[in-house]
Order: sequence, then structure tokens, then C-alpha cells
Amino acid sequence: MKVSQENRPEGSEGDKFGEDVIRLLRETGMETDQLAELKQLLEEGDAAASERIKLLKKHRFSLLKGIHKKQELLDRLDYVIYELKREECKMKGSEGK
Repeated sequence: MKVSQENRPEGSEGDKFGEDVIRLLRETGMETDQLAELKQLLEEGDAAASERIKLLKKHRFSLLKGIHKKQELLDRLDYVIYELKREECKMKGSEGK
């Protein structure tokens, strides 16, 4: 569904949508300068739709990259836990001998 931003009255659903998007992006850690740029693009209306999408995709990529990095760290931590448990089992096994 296409939502036109141009010539809309104040307090319309489009305003609320824009506010919700900005709130969401703040929660995702979007930088202040990018938020300001997005606000400007929202004010420009339909003419800036492709630029808005481009900015949001760039931010999405950044979030995904961060998720992958955190997953890698989690995997490494799981391996350390595995190794420590394995060593603990070896020690317990040699105590009984």
C-alpha cells in the first residue's frame, strides 16, 4: 500500500507512522545524524521514497553485521565453556583412579 506523505494534515496517521519509525530506529541504535537525515527525507514526501529505503537498508545491514559479530562471539564463548567442562570431566575421572 502506498502512503502519500505530501499534502497530509497535521496529526494524520502518516505523522504517527513517521514518529513510530523514528522511535524504532532510535531503539536499534541509529546514529543521530542518520535519524536527522531520515526525518528530513520523511518531510520531503514521496519524492524521497527511494532515498529513505536506501538509508533504512544501510542501517539494516549495519544491524545484521552486528548480530553476526555477536553470534560469532557467542559461538566462541560456547566453545570455551565446552572445553572447560571437558577438562573438568577429565579431572574428575582421574581423581577416581
